[in-house]
Amino acid sequence: RTSPEPYLKALLSAGYEKIFEIGPCFRKNESGRLHREEFTMLEWYQAGASSQDLIPFTKKMLSHAAKKTTGTTKIQYNDRLIDLAAEWEIVKLKDAFAKFAGRSLAESTNGNFFELDLLEKIEPNLPNDRPVILSGYPAEFRAYSALSADDPEIADRWELYIGGMEIANTCAELVEKGAIEETLRVFADERKSKGMKEYPENPIFRDAIAAGIPKSAGCALGLDRLVMLLTNSHSIEDIKI
Repeated sequence: RTSPEPYLKALLSAGYEKIFEIGPCFRKNESGRLHREEFTMLEWYQAGASSQDLIPFTKKMLSHAAKKTTGTTKIQYNDRLIDLAAEWEIVKLKDAFAKFAGRSLAESTNGNFFELDLLEKIEPNLPNDRPVILSGYPAEFRAYSALSADDPEIADRWELYIGGMEIANTCAELVEKGAIEETLRVFADERKSKGMKEYPENPIFRDAIAAGIPKSAGCALGLDRLVMLLTNSHSIEDIKI
């Protein structure tokens, strides 16, 4: 599985309000200093919550993890001292693109440069001496997140960077049955058009959609990368969970 998301959303649809799972995930052909095919994910959801509600919880959890393992909320990573309990900076993507990409967020998205610009121009220029939340992702990259109530062209989603490394992805969940089904159809059509392997629908996720998923927010955090931060390790291959 690439994520425990379908199974956790089945629990949300069954009435569970606060749920989490720590477990293995697999994504083929992902390798590098920060990627490997098999990794460990911590994923949690809270019914009734917004994406913003998960910011203080995530901050408290990571500060607690650091203090329990190292004795302090201050971690040393890449020759930087980072205090996880200090104020987290929030950066809007449109501002980051205007400052670092040489083109606007809309121009980058419409020209199919978004992912390349994000990787090569935005991420290297984010502050690496404090936690940073990057928010305001284009709707094209919404996955299963809801759209912003203020701007339908923006997904209600944020990602957390620490020490210049993306460590968590959070969003307000897409819960409308028709919108989820359309998203599934688009994903399937994209795989087919690219000649990628086609997979049958997940019956557990299908049942959850039919039963109704409540308003909720969820976060997926890479535990291997968190351990990298806590141990000042610079390759995911140094980490075994």
